[in-house]
Amino acid sequence: MVLRNLRRGVQKPDFLVEILASILIISSFSIVAPSVKAEASTTSIDVTAPTSCQGLLAGSYTNPQSGIGQIAADGRGAAVCSWSLSNLSGAEHVSLSFEMNSSVPVPGPFGPRVTAFLGLTTSAPVRIDSDLSTIFSNDTKTTTTTVDCCFLPAFLAFESDLWINPDAPLSGDRTAKICQQQFPGYADDNTFHSYTIDVDFGSQTTMWAADGGTASASCSGFAFLPNQMVFYARSTDDGNSMIAQIRNITVSTTAQQPDFTISVSPTTSLVVRSGGWNTSISVLLQSVNGFQGMVDLNYTADPAIVVYFERNSVHLSPGSQLLVRMNVSIVPEYECYFCGRGEWPALGKYPTILKAQGDGLSRQASFNVDIRATIRALTNILQFEKIGRISQTALGDCPATTSCFTAQQNFWIEAPNGTRIYWAQNVAIFVPVEARCLVSAFSRCLVGVNFSGWALRSMFQVWDRNITRTVLSCVSASDLVQLAVQVSSCTKQFFVPKLVKMPFAVGFTSSIVADKLVMINDASQFLPATAVLTVPEGSFIVGYPVPRLHSFHEDPEMVISGPASLSPSGGASVEFLTESYGHLSSSELLFDSKSDEIPIGRVLSQGMTQTAEFSVNLQWNETGDFRWLNPSGTAVMDQGLALHPNYSLPSP
Repeated sequence: MVLRNLRRGVQKPDFLVEILASILIISSFSIVAPSVKAEASTTSIDVTAPTSCQGLLAGSYTNPQSGIGQIAADGRGAAVCSWSLSNLSGAEHVSLSFEMNSSVPVPGPFGPRVTAFLGLTTSAPVRIDSDLSTIFSNDTKTTTTTVDCCFLPAFLAFESDLWINPDAPLSGDRTAKICQQQFPGYADDNTFHSYTIDVDFGSQTTMWAADGGTASASCSGFAFLPNQMVFYARSTDDGNSMIAQIRNITVSTTAQQPDFTISVSPTTSLVVRSGGWNTSISVLLQSVNGFQGMVDLNYTADPAIVVYFERNSVHLSPGSQLLVRMNVSIVPEYECYFCGRGEWPALGKYPTILKAQGDGLSRQASFNVDIRATIRALTNILQFEKIGRISQTALGDCPATTSCFTAQQNFWIEAPNGTRIYWAQNVAIFVPVEARCLVSAFSRCLVGVNFSGWALRSMFQVWDRNITRTVLSCVSASDLVQLAVQVSSCTKQFFVPKLVKMPFAVGFTSSIVADKLVMINDASQFLPATAVLTVPEGSFIVGYPVPRLHSFHEDPEMVISGPASLSPSGGASVEFLTESYGHLSSSELLFDSKSDEIPIGRVLSQGMTQTAEFSVNLQWNETGDFRWLNPSGTAVMDQGLALHPNYSLPSP
């Protein structure tokens, strides 16, 4: 009974490019870091051409020999010179390499005195104070290598400072000491020692070394992009002769080439319902180091996983971020479904890699597609406010010699291994009843009655995946003699019609509990009629929308159709002749959800439903209202609603 007409396409279409109604959860995101495409450059500092120099008292800067810069003072005095550093923007790493020598040819009355440093700063020195200290503007950052002798024994100091109060009278109050580490020696030995200062912006770390590592230090959390190199020295006493020299100075930078990154936003687990576009799932592209150009998006995944990008090719501007929406769906693994090979992927996790390519670069982000079961329970309440006169085409299939029609809840069932296993129907049959006599004898009415209404009867059927063999049938006793099917799971109430008057409602519920499909409706007398069928545990009711290449669908549906037909050809119709109207209310419970939701209705025309029977002259809307429409030439062929799960709702 109630089969889709084989001549009208009972064969399952090519769903290779269609969307399965299963829950897809994007989770376990990881970003594959791009390989660093870096460019290194080294610049030698010309010690003969400082950008600026200042001297105080006996201090001065000269070039006594080729390639040597010297600050000397014959008596009390100081000098400072700076070199502007350009083209460091975009650098990921800056390294200053140099040699420095200090000596005191003639000690003063209090012993030898020399202090000298070379380092990197964010501004040029402002002046030399009367205490012979070099002064920088507020907020200046400095990283220096200092040698000193000999108020204390000769020592080497690696230091990073932040200037906070340049005008403080005490030198110790002018700066905040960020890092400092001292080593004995290195000063007043008339020896050129080699030094390096390395600044790494990625790790925010500054590192110092002397003589290839005989002394070294590091400082985390304080790394800055310098724009000046500064050389300073002083002699603090009259009668003290001091010399500080520098040579072989280079500044090396390592700068990343223009690049971009790809990630998935947001990176927390997010439920994606196939069949709907979820705008909160996006590919995030980020321009790095001024990257500009076209980026193409692609993916690698199991053949059953399909990623739809809002745009497959996008343009990134320098420094920009760009979100590209995407949706993830699954399709059958094979093109042929009814020939036995077109299975869907099993429930579980499938690794997927998103790829972005542009300007010779390739970047990727990986995640898991977690395919889970879809609908656990489906409920419909069909409310009839009025039913007018009807006419139908299959009197022999009605339980009485009068017109009848059906309301059908139709749906597919899928096993957790991806096999579409059953097509099921939860059906109520409606027969008009006019009764004037309750008890009669000898052609005389002994007990009169005046009843005008409807007799309802339940019917349940489950078919195999090819819709060629009946697996379960709960129908009338006269029908059972024609079928060798499972009937032990059918309650007996469905043999007893239920008499109702207008208005009335009929409820239909189909659910999967553990390894049982349970179908219930209240179209029979006394208790609701029930049918139970064992299914693989973890099975679910399929819900996915109208395929793009075909007119029919495989969401659950609720339709008003012609009389039930046991023949494979089906096709019985019912025509509503006068005013009839009512309303359909629906809800669906998804797996992993704690509450029902209202599905998205779509009006089905004849030929779009999963059943061959059809009705004429009922007009439906997507909210579930239906009413008789007097045709003026062309009959109305609405049949009911496809009930697509609202996959855009968040998972509880």
